[in-house]
Amino acid sequence: MTILDVARHLHVSWDTVKDIQKRYLKKKFSRPVLKDLRYLAIDETTASKGHRYPTVAVDLESGAVIFVGDGKGAVPCVHEHGAEPSSRGRHRL
Repeated sequence: MTILDVARHLHVSWDTVKDIQKRYLKKKFSRPVLKDLRYLAIDETTASKGHRYPTVAVDLESGAVIFVGDGKGAVPCVHEHGAEPSSRGRHRL
């Protein structure tokens, strides 16, 4: 169901439904839970044709995105937090 479908069904504006959705998503995804994090995958990917390469960190067990940032720099912070490199470029936390 689209936002417009929900708005029509509830007889409210599109903006009202969108605001509710934004608040829900912000609450649910603004701070990832890191206490049970054991395996972290870090990759620098291409965002578009050109020279933008965001760094993405993902919990390998749950698939949750932990961090997205511009450019390089995420790997050194993993080592600072006591992560131990394991096989295939993975770090055990």
